[in-house]
Amino acid sequence: NYLVYNSLDEDINGKLQEFISAWFTFFDKDRFEEKTIIIGTPNESEKKSPVGKSCTRERQSFVFRINNRILRLIDASGICDTDGVLQDEKNFEDILDYISQFDYLNGICILIKSNEERLHILFRFYIKQLLRHLHVHVKENIMFIFTNARATSFQSGPSASFFRTLLQSLKDQSITEVPFSKENSFLFDNEAFRFLALCKHGIEFNLEKKSKDYSRSWDYSIREFSHLISRIIQCDKHATRDTLSLNEAQQLIRKLSRPIDEIATLTQENLQLAEQH
Repeated sequence: NYLVYNSLDEDINGKLQEFISAWFTFFDKDRFEEKTIIIGTPNESEKKSPVGKSCTRERQSFVFRINNRILRLIDASGICDTDGVLQDEKNFEDILDYISQFDYLNGICILIKSNEERLHILFRFYIKQLLRHLHVHVKENIMFIFTNARATSFQSGPSASFFRTLLQSLKDQSITEVPFSKENSFLFDNEAFRFLALCKHGIEFNLEKKSKDYSRSWDYSIREFSHLISRIIQCDKHATRDTLSLNEAQQLIRKLSRPIDEIATLTQENLQLAEQH
């Protein structure tokens, strides 16, 4: 919608773009009832799931044209799935398998709500796992996207502070060094899209007043999106073979660990038998 329409008012009078299915609940205070608003058509890749379970069940890609450029967005499953570590590991493998068909990536976006008050241990673990799957050369292509930005008045919220601390600790442990600055951090808010979805579903508002309220979020998000695309264009392309080779090496090491342990055990047993004789 941000790509197709220049303003919120223009989108209100146009057709809602529904590339990815989505849903949210809305409480109608006049009727004192809760409604579920569904956008698009759910499928096996993207469908409504219980709280805590990733709605994106498998990666998808969407292609857009921006002026003379082609933009491909790859939508991947989230982390900290309620199905546990094995499901997250499967999601990582699914992503790696999918990107293997491309020669390079321009950017990797990590999304988190801007108003998260704490990053729990499991989340920190998964961020480390994510970075472990990525080649060191991709660090300049990593972008941090903070959503729900209106909740923090379109300023860096508590999530940014926690991320800064986490990345600094990774650097101190010599695990990896990922830049985290104004240049690769972006703030978005999707409330304008929700407002549009409510309008398209026949929810009545004082359009003049509400449109003015939500136009700020719309305009800000468009500016941030432009900055994000500009930043990605400036980055060097990351050759996917580097990340894929890294993960193949890690898998090989994991596969070799068991036979190496068995060989070491057998060697020790043979030495003990030799000493007895």
